[in-house]
Amino acid sequence: MDAARIHFVGNIMAESVLRNLARIVSRDVCGALGLAPRGYVLATIHRPENTDHPERLHEIASALLASPLPVLFPVHPRTRLLLASAGIDGSEGSNVRLSDPVGYLDMLALQRDAAAIVTDSGGIQEEACMVGTPCVTVRRNTERAITVDVGANRLAAADARVIGDALTQALAGGREWERPDRWDTEVAARVAAALLGGVLPLQGY
Repeated sequence: MDAARIHFVGNIMAESVLRNLARIVSRDVCGALGLAPRGYVLATIHRPENTDHPERLHEIASALLASPLPVLFPVHPRTRLLLASAGIDGSEGSNVRLSDPVGYLDMLALQRDAAAIVTDSGGIQEEACMVGTPCVTVRRNTERAITVDVGANRLAAADARVIGDALTQALAGGREWERPDRWDTEVAARVAAALLGGVLPLQGY
């Protein structure tokens, strides 16, 4: 491979978040749900490696139920059924509140206002890093290792104690970290410049 045709453009997801932050300034999604900013944990769990293994899902549910702050869990209908068997049914008085899935902007606002996030979503790991909310990722590894490197994210196995310890650390830690290199508002421009400059030779024209 010709090194001259390799371009480090950055993360287009980061640009999407930055360009939408102004659109969520006045969105009080958590307030509409009766929650205070920095007064709740946001949770999203959907990967089959977690949801399709009852013993893992039970451990995750136990950790969420033991959270020191209320947990808001926008949940897919399929996952909702599985959570019920793990002890989370969204009943009144539970520490874990289940809600319907929300749109992109509302989810950004919920991430921004959460005290911490517990997830297995790749995109949310990155978005949490951008909005300044500490994240606990319930996976054995992550493709978003840079979020761990900068201190925005913590990996935790599907074990109630491990998740609980990671959440305690996330809640006690700071919300400031160095943004990964080229996670900025110029990613699309760098992609376009690379394409126009000839990442691949044009053929047949």
